Amino acid sequence: MKIFLSALGLLIASALVAQSNFPALSPAGRISQVVGFTTITVDYERPAVRGREIFGDLVPYGEVWRTGAGKCTRISFDHAVTINNKAIAAGAYSLFTVPGKDKWTIMLNSDTSLYGAGRYDVAKDVVRFDVKAESSTRFYEAFTIDIDVIPNNAVIYLSWENTTVHFPVATGADQKTLAFIDETLMTGKSLKANEYGAAVEYYLYQGRDLDKALKLTDLAVARDPKESWYYNLKVDVLEKQGNYADALVAATKLVDLLELHDKDFFGWNEETFRGAISGAKSRVAELKQKVRN
Repeated sequence: MKIFLSALGLLIASALVAQSNFPALSPAGRISQVVGFTTITVDYERPAVRGREIFGDLVPYGEVWRTGAGKCTRISFDHAVTINNKAIAAGAYSLFTVPGKDKWTIMLNSDTSLYGAGRYDVAKDVVRFDVKAESSTRFYEAFTIDIDVIPNNAVIYLSWENTTVHFPVATGADQKTLAFIDETLMTGKSLKANEYGAAVEYYLYQGRDLDKALKLTDLAVARDPKESWYYNLKVDVLEKQGNYADALVAATKLVDLLELHDKDFFGWNEETFRGAISGAKSRVAELKQKVRN
């Protein structure tokens, strides 16, 4: 009997070891994305269709779903965010859903220890809201979670089979940035020229507050008159405003500045120095043409 039990134990142990030689049916997935100042990370398991009908069958309509397989799907934010007009503190949450034919209910829950949805407790939801269910533009064999970046904010997509749903996540990055610009840069408190330059680029990329951006270029130049980037930014702002005449004046001043000094003044090598002069002269020629037109 002892020999039989020992042999049986070895067979069981061998079977367990052999299981590791097979791929997971629902492999672990992770997506992590920096959005604004916030890192959003999702850990989940990715079941596959494998010829089955998913929503309304394998995943019943109207019932709480773990939104994946195995352990509950976990979403975390390293800074506070806003979802469905609700402030969500930094931390980790489980992501549950109630799929429906036309709409899904999305829930973020404070209990991240759950396996499946058997012990899901609605009282622990930190936010709960409905979103529209849509047909996806492609077939998703494996359940997929994506994080799209809509400058400084995010949209999270849940897609499987022929269905997709999504919901926005506001990071508050724009509000923080604008407050910093108004309180620290527009008042001239910062001594770091590159912060003024970064603020100009922020406005340029968003196509907003170009008058402020123009003032910031002058503040940047005042703090670092050797950096041609700030002069180029001024030309960019003026050109974006359609003020080609003033942009031409600014570009001409940049050429004069570059030709007045040598590469050592700017801390450049010869190739960079010559390239800067050539680029500035090209901009002057382009702006002259725009002024004439």
